[in-house]
Amino acid sequence: MVAKYDMNGTHPFFIPIPAGTKVYMNEGWNGDEDLRNLYQQISGSLNYAALLRPELMFSVSQLSRVTSCPTQENLARQVIKYIIGTLDLKITYRPEDPNIPFSSTDTELMMFTDSDWATSVDTLRSHGCYVIMFAGAAITHRSKDYKSVLLSSAAAGYYEASEGCREIEYICGILADFYGFELPPTPTYIDNQACIAMAKMPVFLRTPKTHSNSHLSPPRMLRQKNGITAAYWN
Repeated sequence: MVAKYDMNGTHPFFIPIPAGTKVYMNEGWNGDEDLRNLYQQISGSLNYAALLRPELMFSVSQLSRVTSCPTQENLARQVIKYIIGTLDLKITYRPEDPNIPFSSTDTELMMFTDSDWATSVDTLRSHGCYVIMFAGAAITHRSKDYKSVLLSSAAAGYYEASEGCREIEYICGILADFYGFELPPTPTYIDNQACIAMAKMPVFLRTPKTHSNSHLSPPRMLRQKNGITAAYWN
């Protein structure tokens, strides 16, 4: 990738995209097809790289929003500079205690969820992400914009927690078959207190009309089945 986009010898960066950066459509785009083609190629290459680098997912998803009318090619190149500066980083799975390589704690899952309400400048759609950890490292992760506009940060947080809980339930089913016993509740860390409160409610007093019960229920259902334990993190 570095050679393909003529970036040999460039100065490395140590963050993919600066915090608070907003990526938006170029309304005054001058029709430069060469620029658009190059931007789309870089974004596609970064999407493949992000499959093995979870920390790239948010930046790449932001860049992929504007492939039809790109604004800042330098941001896409900055992600490549970050890769250049962090080539030695890798996902490493390791036991909690090196002297006991197969302890029971190594079979425990852990999930972190986060959301950014109305982060898209062009569509006001929210963005959510989650990462599920196992044996000290990520085994699955997601970072993408929602398909609809949500009305509050609590709704955005709960939406993402729902997506993560579905993945947790699927993974726990596979691991239970493999290990031969039910896994303990998965610690689920959410950065929204209102979302945690909704997950602990026995019933919903009012369901938002934009979503169905089946979509909003996974955190509450898994908690009732002792499948997760919700906790706050910031």
